[in-house]
Amino acid sequence: MPLAADEIHVWYCPCDGDDAPRHLSDAQYVLSADEQHRRDRFHRTSDGDRFALAHVLLRLTLSRHADIDPADWRFETNDFDKPEIAPTIAAPPLRFNLTHTTGLIAVAVTLARDIGIDAESTKPPRAVDPLTLAERFFSIEEIAYIHGHAGAEQKAAFFKLWTLKESYIKARGQGLSIPLDSFSMPLDPATSRGIDCTGMPDQNHNWRFWQEWPTEDHAVALATPEPQDQTISVYRFDATEPEPVRRTFGQ
Repeated sequence: MPLAADEIHVWYCPCDGDDAPRHLSDAQYVLSADEQHRRDRFHRTSDGDRFALAHVLLRLTLSRHADIDPADWRFETNDFDKPEIAPTIAAPPLRFNLTHTTGLIAVAVTLARDIGIDAESTKPPRAVDPLTLAERFFSIEEIAYIHGHAGAEQKAAFFKLWTLKESYIKARGQGLSIPLDSFSMPLDPATSRGIDCTGMPDQNHNWRFWQEWPTEDHAVALATPEPQDQTISVYRFDATEPEPVRRTFGQ
């Protein structure tokens, strides 16, 4: 599948219970020995199954963009455990990021640019108190923003900010070594264009963010550095479709 330099492709699939795609479940033979070992170490079978499906989807997705068998991909991690394609793999300069949460897996793929994606279930196994979590992890401005909402709107505001912040630190490849309260997301982001974020640890780039709710129970955010004089197009695909259709992200 063609992937232009100014495109990001996001692949979704459900991952729990009867919704898990059979073709991904049956393709676990493509996993490396290490991935299979990590799957088997999960205490809960459902968590192991979600991990395995996510990495199967990643391998199959990368092979859509390069003439490499899904089982032949090899990965390395940086000092903060962010995975990248091993330099020994003779492939285009693909970059990716992977996220999975209760009920949903998402993989973002692009060419030669940093990328971060975060998906969160808004119906976790235990109750979420947006104010408590915001006061623990968010900046002063963001806490005030959460306080300005109530009920379902407060919960939605929390997950909007949480996924945007997580997508940024994942794109940076440094994880929680960048404290979540050390920078502020825009309080009313126009997420289809570049966003000027205050106090961002990386002042060398403007950053572009996108956000959507692919289901009523999931929030997803995407982040990448904003290139000079280039419009980035983001497309999403449903991995459960026999012939996935390209759709505009966020619409």
